[in-house]
Amino acid sequence: MSLQKNRKIPISSLVLTVALLASLIFGGMYFKKYSDLKKQSSKTAEQINEELIAKVGKVYQLPSDETPVILNVNKDPSEFTTDQEKSFAKTFKDLKKDDIILLYEKASLAVEYRPSDNKVISTATLTINNVTDVGIIASTDAQTTMSNLLATKLGTEVRVGNKSTPVGQYSTTIVVDISGKKADIAQKVADAVGGSVAENLPSDEIVPDGAEIVVLVANKSAN
Repeated sequence: MSLQKNRKIPISSLVLTVALLASLIFGGMYFKKYSDLKKQSSKTAEQINEELIAKVGKVYQLPSDETPVILNVNKDPSEFTTDQEKSFAKTFKDLKKDDIILLYEKASLAVEYRPSDNKVISTATLTINNVTDVGIIASTDAQTTMSNLLATKLGTEVRVGNKSTPVGQYSTTIVVDISGKKADIAQKVADAVGGSVAENLPSDEIVPDGAEIVVLVANKSAN
């Protein structure tokens, strides 16, 4: 069997879990869970996935110590329009509609399987970036400015999540490590936005949902 091997595909903002939504964006391309395509079957999703894994395992040696995320390519590569989609198609050069992708996070492995041929077409190395969620507390205009700034300077390390407007007035911008585990990233964020790291947010301010780090942007002139 001839396989395309050792290509790398980055997936920076994808949480790899078995409990995925019915559809999701992977590298800009839309996929559906393989089990969603078998709704007429009386079998459970777990049974369907187990049977597929066993079938693929007969033609290719798969990791045995983890359960993969199983996705189905639900549009033809000729319909790809975004740079992300085209980049993904370059990784899997023979990708076709209805191919199955098995994603193994711990093994850093993606396997492209074609059910119509019962054949593994290619494999790729997953490069998974551990992205930090950053919440922003700022005026509406400052939220946009800060989001663009972080995307430009730290786009591969942080993802701007929820935002809110401040309750109080502040003359300096502070960055707080809400998680208590990301001091290095908090310092990078502070350097990027021209602020300083603080231990806590002011008591009146509420942490945006899901934020691991919060940027509280100055909204008044210093005296």
